[in-house]
Amino acid sequence: MGWETSRRRYRLPPNWADIRRAVLADDNWICQIQMADRCLGTASEVDHIRRGNDHSRENLTSLCRRCHAKKSSQEGVEARRKKKELNKRPQERHPGQR
Repeated sequence: MGWETSRRRYRLPPNWADIRRAVLADDNWICQIQMADRCLGTASEVDHIRRGNDHSRENLTSLCRRCHAKKSSQEGVEARRKKKELNKRPQERHPGQR
């Protein structure tokens, strides 16, 4: 799901633009995680470190577009994996075997 169709923007605080600029300035506009193969180095996006709606400075970091995409993709894969794990039924033992 892209940002264009996401409802997440409505959960951001009204002063998100100011918070975003402050985080980017604090990090000198440098990507803080540099996890993508071709990290751009220059941060243009701000993301939450821990999931949820904690918009405190301690939970926000600056990322380049490529690293943000890779991080979000990995989080999505992990969430789907966990959901799939929850849907698995434990293997039933044969009633005649102990």
